[in-house]
Amino acid sequence: MAPTCTETGLTEGKHCTTCGEVLVAQTVVPALGHTLGDWVTVTEPSAGVEGKKQQSCETCGEVLSTETIPALPEEPAQKNGVMDGYLYINDVRQTRYKLVEYDGDFYFINDGDKVAVSTRLYLSATFVRGMTFADGTPIPVGYYQFDAEGKMVLPDLSTKKNGVIDGYLYINDVKQTRYKLVEYDGDFYFINDGDKVARNGVLYLNDRFVAGTSLSAGYYHFDSDGKMILS
Repeated sequence: MAPTCTETGLTEGKHCTTCGEVLVAQTVVPALGHTLGDWVTVTEPSAGVEGKKQQSCETCGEVLSTETIPALPEEPAQKNGVMDGYLYINDVRQTRYKLVEYDGDFYFINDGDKVAVSTRLYLSATFVRGMTFADGTPIPVGYYQFDAEGKMVLPDLSTKKNGVIDGYLYINDVKQTRYKLVEYDGDFYFINDGDKVARNGVLYLNDRFVAGTSLSAGYYHFDSDGKMILS
């Protein structure tokens, strides 16, 4: 019987096949003992969590030793949100002058890179271009209130004025002001004197008014509803 890492073995010995007399006695063969293998990582350490490694016998595979692997250092928490009057997003401090969306809220970065708080601001096309409310509605040019935390007070889109009402064009309760060409719900309107939409007339729109649209400078007709008549 062959020895193992932990158990002794025996030699074969010899005996007479006729009478059974032992001719060569069996002798004990010492156990082989374990052969240490290399350390193997069982669980990799991660930030703040220890790992584990173990050493096994190369012959029988028995686990002989287990040790922990020190945890990796935790990443410092990134700055996010308004801190000391500044708005951070993933450790990056937002700089003036711009409207920034963070975590579902809008903030305006004002002088000294500080968020505007407890104030009402007029946001021109430069600031609202390409930005939308949560429902996908483009944020129109206009005045907006910012609360004590710097968050824009969002309009309730379900109850706000939209479209031409009493000769004025409203977009999410914001009355559009003169003199500019405004696109709303697929139509173009020109805001004329007294903030009223131009109706039943022909206007020449120069490059300043059509900038940012697919239109070219030229004469355009507006119908009785104030909508530009496009051929």
